[in-house]
Amino acid sequence: EWFIYGQTDVWMWEAIAKYPIRGLNVVNMGSLTPWYESNCLFHGASSTTIDYNPIITLSKRIKTKTIAQWDAEQPTFDVAWSISSFEHDGLGMYGDPLDPEGDFKAMRKMKRIVKPGGLMFLSLPIGKDKILFNNARIYGRLRLPKLIEGWEKIDEIGVEEVHYDGPGHIQPVY
Repeated sequence: EWFIYGQTDVWMWEAIAKYPIRGLNVVNMGSLTPWYESNCLFHGASSTTIDYNPIITLSKRIKTKTIAQWDAEQPTFDVAWSISSFEHDGLGMYGDPLDPEGDFKAMRKMKRIVKPGGLMFLSLPIGKDKILFNNARIYGRLRLPKLIEGWEKIDEIGVEEVHYDGPGHIQPVY
């Protein structure tokens, strides 16, 4: 079943089936509900969420950190999940500082958060390149390659070429 992001959830489970996370340390970048954290636990992984704001959790199975705490400690993880998160970075909607390159900076920081050889599951809206200030960015033929620069794309699930010309309502998994 799906819960938060509809078809994106289905694609995410397909990605987890292809690239299992059992026994791995997974970091979830940004979270409004513990949906993806619970998916980590269900699939046998440990779960830590990093967000701009402190997160209150009533479960000892889900760890949390603010970005400032990560900056101070700099732990690394086997796997990272960014499900509908980086497109918001730098736009100020979730308490983050305004920065037109906030999404690029977040992706560069991920190179320090994910262990060498680790995986990142990335989902964000694709379509014609645009910014919906102060809500989100849509990634298309121009901004997406710049965002994933320095990463090796090994798979994409749910992507069709026509989506890059659409309105941005599709969030596949890379």
